[in-house]
Amino acid sequence: MISKRKLVNALFIVNFLFFGFGQYITNNFSTPAGHMLSILPHILLIVFYALDSLYGRKFIFRVNLQAIWVLLFVGAFAYSGLVGLRVGIPGYDLIKTITEVLRVGVPFIGFLIWNFYNAGDESFDPVRQTLIGLGIYFIVNLMGVAAGITTLAHGFEDRISLPFSDGIYDGGNVLAIFAILIFPILIQLRGASVGQRFKYILYFGIICGLLFVINSRLTILILLFIMGIFTVRLAYVHWAIFIGAWCMIPFLLNSKMLVYNILSSPMFASILKRVDLEDITSYNSRAYIWERAVEWIEKDQTGILTGNGFRGFGTLRIYEDITDKWMVDVYTLHSHSTMLDLLICQGIIGLGIVFGMMFIAMRFFRMAKKNGYNNMVRFYPIVIFLLYLMQIDSFVYPGGIGFEIFLMLFSLLAVNRKEELGSDEEVKEERKELIESQVAMS
Repeated sequence: MISKRKLVNALFIVNFLFFGFGQYITNNFSTPAGHMLSILPHILLIVFYALDSLYGRKFIFRVNLQAIWVLLFVGAFAYSGLVGLRVGIPGYDLIKTITEVLRVGVPFIGFLIWNFYNAGDESFDPVRQTLIGLGIYFIVNLMGVAAGITTLAHGFEDRISLPFSDGIYDGGNVLAIFAILIFPILIQLRGASVGQRFKYILYFGIICGLLFVINSRLTILILLFIMGIFTVRLAYVHWAIFIGAWCMIPFLLNSKMLVYNILSSPMFASILKRVDLEDITSYNSRAYIWERAVEWIEKDQTGILTGNGFRGFGTLRIYEDITDKWMVDVYTLHSHSTMLDLLICQGIIGLGIVFGMMFIAMRFFRMAKKNGYNNMVRFYPIVIFLLYLMQIDSFVYPGGIGFEIFLMLFSLLAVNRKEELGSDEEVKEERKELIESQVAMS
């Protein structure tokens, strides 16, 4: 008989896959239906937890005060949805707005419940479960590509575009997360067997190969930066790393030729393939968008405190000259920066809350090993990766899989890990099974 903990962990593992299926439905058929499919595993977790608590007549709520940050952000996000409804965003109605807010808030509750059932369990390995979940998500996407399934989401004809994602760059970013989680193992393989070395080097090689096929240059640069600062141990100067992230767009806008010279070097040119002066110095045209956003910050600042609502960049027509030139809708062209989209749509308040969450997460995972959470320390570079990526990509914007991954990470620090849910018999039985499997493997 399957234990409650195993059932909860199974729902956690498939949540990323269902998010992908929901994204496909959202992009191609129905936005509300896609949103609800995205959060289906989390809804099942909430229902299971409620029934288990009622049946056992024992309601355990072990959330700490850090969870308030998420509640505050969901409130700010819901407020921006109401602002969007008031100004009249084309194609948005009350149902779409409600499901959009649910897709941002419900996953965190599901992740908390996942933590409730694993809190205090010494065998709990969130890194392994995350790798399995994202691995299933990516493999099913590759199967979709092989089957010829296409999506209306952003993509390019000559590069792999995952059908169950929100665009071509989502695949590259998920692969980068895989690479970052495996990279520390490669560094520590000195005493490992030949078989173990070969296995992890093969994994890393396949991931890098797929990443270069997707060919997201900025993601690759950030990945190399993350691996570099951890190799030389600069990542543990967390204040400098945190402050440096928020200077990324000004740095890129003022260092275009430096970036071009790096990417046009023989090593990078042979790997990245797309080495063109105009393309690189404009960061695939992102620089034009960022410059307009900077002009808005300097000269306009309309609604900068509380935000301009969902797709506020379209309401303010910040990028109107670019959309006219490219012949796209003003509500479609976003900032290609989670930070700028948060500032424009959710304001300083919404962006400030995410700032605080990022810093708290950095501090928690940096100190994870010292505080006895050895199974979580490998998430520290993932937080830094998401922090830097959110400056130049929409992967971490609320409602995307990047933000869902971040909510999963934040849930790990929002729970008091002192006791476990489930009966003592279940815990003893699972530990017995674990010991027996370890003995069999040895």
